[in-house]
Amino acid sequence: MQVMSTFFIVVLSLTLWSCTSQVGDEVAKPSDVGELVKVDCKTEGTCFCSLPDGSQIASGAKLTMFKAQKAPCGQSCATQKTEVECVNGQIQLLPTHPYLACIDAECQSCELPWGESLLEGQSIPVFKAEKLGCTDSCEANKSSVSCTGGKLVGANLATYKFPSCQLQACADCKTPWGDLVKDGSSIYLHKSESVPCGQSCDSVYRKCVAGSFLNVDINVYKYKSCSTASCKTCNLPWGGTINNNIQIPTFKKSEVGCSESCLDNGNMQMRVCRDGVLSGDSDFRYANCAPQNCDEGGGAPGWKCRLPWGSDYVLAGTKVSAYTKSSVACGDTCDKYRVTLTCSLLFGYMEGPAGAIYMNCTEDCK
Repeated sequence: MQVMSTFFIVVLSLTLWSCTSQVGDEVAKPSDVGELVKVDCKTEGTCFCSLPDGSQIASGAKLTMFKAQKAPCGQSCATQKTEVECVNGQIQLLPTHPYLACIDAECQSCELPWGESLLEGQSIPVFKAEKLGCTDSCEANKSSVSCTGGKLVGANLATYKFPSCQLQACADCKTPWGDLVKDGSSIYLHKSESVPCGQSCDSVYRKCVAGSFLNVDINVYKYKSCSTASCKTCNLPWGGTINNNIQIPTFKKSEVGCSESCLDNGNMQMRVCRDGVLSGDSDFRYANCAPQNCDEGGGAPGWKCRLPWGSDYVLAGTKVSAYTKSSVACGDTCDKYRVTLTCSLLFGYMEGPAGAIYMNCTEDCK
């Protein structure tokens, strides 16, 4: 019996040595994992367990198996191993640990804009803002970025540039005029209480966040409301009035020579109403102008008319289209301001509505 025991010990030692050397060179495939493996007991009293790579271990021998052939980044093979044992010729290969060998992985990393590193395969949340108002939501400003192949993928870090986000405590904002505005609410603030006729109020619409209005100097924009002063009408030299910003042709002379045009020699000037003041030279005080009648044989009276937008002339009786505005707002139509002018045979000027001095009109739709 002593001889037989010695034989078994030698065989077991050789088998374990053989298995260990094979484990270092061969790696089991996941498809080799099965149920209990039946053994071939070749020697009476001694059974061997077959491993996925074809090697064997003796009954009672133990073996380390691994969850992965290559440990995940940031982990070692020690975190992937478990121990199995050959018992009475049978060994159960754990489905979650099917490999005979494992190697540690070399981790790549990605540098984040705020100085930290992200390991290969790792993912972290990123945010648009580091601090938000109490009524905002960090989740609504959240995305994620991960490290893949040594590169950051996911959110655009030019927009999502903060690793954390927190809501500030709610605090109402006090306006320069003493009112309280709830955190998260927005109001208009104005630079002036009133502006002159024809001007627009300088105003901003700002949100209250944690006790302060965003992006505004409340020492400058300090008024609750703003109004525009009403524009005054202008008295015309010949009587009547025109509204603000209306322009009208005026003449220095009400009568010119029979062969002259009322538009020659600087006789006509456009004057504009500016909040009660009529612009231009007060010498231009007539609403109309006409050529004098010529004596018999002195030439046909008013034989030509000068166009209001240039030095061109047209013959008496000629009709042309003109506009009272050179441009209109987008959505408006130039046709509303188109009129017909007629060269007067008797007077030598273009008859038609006052202010029709433009050759063309365009819609301003920039």
